[in-house]
Amino acid sequence: MAIDYSRELNKEQLQVVTAGDGPCLVLAGAGTGKTRTIVHRVAYLLENGIDPRQILLVTFTNKAAREMLRRVELLIGAQPQGLWGGTFHHVGHALLRRYGSRIGIAPSFTILDQDDNLEVLKSVMAAHGISTKKDDSKYFPSPDVLENLISFCANSMRPLSELIEQWIPKHAHLTPDILRVASAYEQKKRERNVVSFDDLLSFWLKILRERPEVRQSLGGKFEYILIDEYQDTNRLQGMIVEELAKGPPRTVLNDTQGQSLSARNILVVGDDAQAIYAFRAATVENIMRFPEVFPGAKTFRLVQNYRSTQSILDLANACISCNRRQFEKELRTVHGRGTKPELVGCADPFEEARFIAGRVLELREEGESLLESAALFRAAYQGMQLELELQKRGVPYVIRGGIRFFEQAHIKDVVAYLRVVGNPKDEIAWQRILKMEPGIGVKTAAEIMKLIVGNFSPPPQSSPIKGEEVNANSPPLVGGARGGGRSQEGLRKVLARVEKLKSLKQIDAMIEYVLQAFYETYAEATFENANDRIEDLEQLAIFARTYSAGGSSPGDSLEQFLADATLSEGFRGERGVTREGLSFVKDSPSEEYLVLSTIHQAKGLEWKNVFVLGLVDGQFPHYKSRANRAEMEEERRLFYVAITRAKERLFLTYPLTSMASMGTAINQPSLFVRELDPRLYKTMLEDEEEVIEIE
Repeated sequence: MAIDYSRELNKEQLQVVTAGDGPCLVLAGAGTGKTRTIVHRVAYLLENGIDPRQILLVTFTNKAAREMLRRVELLIGAQPQGLWGGTFHHVGHALLRRYGSRIGIAPSFTILDQDDNLEVLKSVMAAHGISTKKDDSKYFPSPDVLENLISFCANSMRPLSELIEQWIPKHAHLTPDILRVASAYEQKKRERNVVSFDDLLSFWLKILRERPEVRQSLGGKFEYILIDEYQDTNRLQGMIVEELAKGPPRTVLNDTQGQSLSARNILVVGDDAQAIYAFRAATVENIMRFPEVFPGAKTFRLVQNYRSTQSILDLANACISCNRRQFEKELRTVHGRGTKPELVGCADPFEEARFIAGRVLELREEGESLLESAALFRAAYQGMQLELELQKRGVPYVIRGGIRFFEQAHIKDVVAYLRVVGNPKDEIAWQRILKMEPGIGVKTAAEIMKLIVGNFSPPPQSSPIKGEEVNANSPPLVGGARGGGRSQEGLRKVLARVEKLKSLKQIDAMIEYVLQAFYETYAEATFENANDRIEDLEQLAIFARTYSAGGSSPGDSLEQFLADATLSEGFRGERGVTREGLSFVKDSPSEEYLVLSTIHQAKGLEWKNVFVLGLVDGQFPHYKSRANRAEMEEERRLFYVAITRAKERLFLTYPLTSMASMGTAINQPSLFVRELDPRLYKTMLEDEEEVIEIE
């Protein structure tokens, strides 16, 4: 049955779905149903005969891609086989596997995460005689600082020397040394056949620029390109989009004529008013310059809001109108006017915390779940007082964020064994598994690695040294290695385990073997919460069975598992605090909790009741942004994002006084509040006795 688009969509959404041919910019305001619009656009293309293999759907999370494809399948009643959907990094990974050899990247490469990048940098710095000890950090930037600089350099496409001058000016005299380390870092990754997250995009762009036949092939392959959250893209991603759009014009649909036209079918969806990730190298200029980069582009606006009341939207509209560089739009609701937002001045941060905790409990007593409320702040430290107050009152809460599942130490320990099976030249994985053995430290592991890599001869059919070739009585494999017999025994065990893993065909069996062979004992001796970590690994083994059941060869399924393990953001170990002060996992279905979050972490979410705290000058907006208009406008966009998380009630709070280095500081409300028409909100003062409304 054909989809009745005019019934399913509002007029704004319908225009995008049926007339989104050629270059199109869709400005989707907060809560206006952009996901619904994208899903129906894909369904519309499929219903009109477009081959799903000719559609590329790029999202910012794999979860979003899976959800969109699931909804497309529900709409059209069939799975869109062959449709390309995923994040920039996932698409880059797939293309690099296929075309990487054109620029010298072997298809068996391993993907490094941030911790792995740091290990490579430490190794390079050591080779250059640069200490990585914390005590020596005053003489040379730490590996963390260097990794961040190099990553930002790649994503922003700005010169590294320029970033050094801007970010670490006191170390600017070390620029030549830093550049040498950065160059050696890139060279070592190539030698070890490993790539970073940033490399997935940099090499994708390199392929498009240097291999015109590949760009031409992809230009013919992807007739329709749809990109979500375009305001959050960085310069590197923007350049990839521009390169993908080059080449011969593409065939498009024309509903009114029933004919084909020629154009570049690239549709980007985003909201310049929600561009808040400049610190990650994202640039609002990608979306702002889209009409310039793609002359003749159509611009659509989605402004009908399905989330908030009009009183909240009036405040949001007034807030963002103060920004000069923006696409103007006025959000309007499908709901009623609702109650006005409240601006609440509290005596100090302690009183502010007491007000929020008390109001949350009042709402709870009125029958609302704690899950309906959230407290948002610009910086994490602003939530400290509220945490203490919630613990004192026994209110369970969760702090959004937390370590990604696959970035936890115990997961990386076990996955390192699988990485060695998949890529015997993976130095970082070898070092990790070697250093888990008694008697093998950093230096010994490095010496063993020289031996392993030196004896390695592709193709990787097996480890260069077998476990049975090493025993406690063998001549030392590593001359002068500390630990003596212990290091020999540790190496023998590691190599024996790797050989055993190579004989196993299923990924889940590999994980279970590592657990049983030694890791359960190792975890008990290493971690306080060993039982929880072992349970994580057991669940990982269960998760891995989906790869073994796919029908692909063991090598291919392992390669895909390792890629997904590195790229996945779906497993997130957010933990909270119960009424008894005990830790609990966020996803526990029996728990009810209040959400505490930075505004950056809250983007894309919504709650019935939202408290935005710490709204004082110097904190929000941050005092360092006052002299820079672009930074100031991003701060205002951050406030806009906070406002538009609220569905029915919005509380803006600030402390009238706070402790400062010179004593007690007298605060005034944030500039972002003062520049608004006071008629848009109610002004309240909180003291220990009552909340007083100011007329």
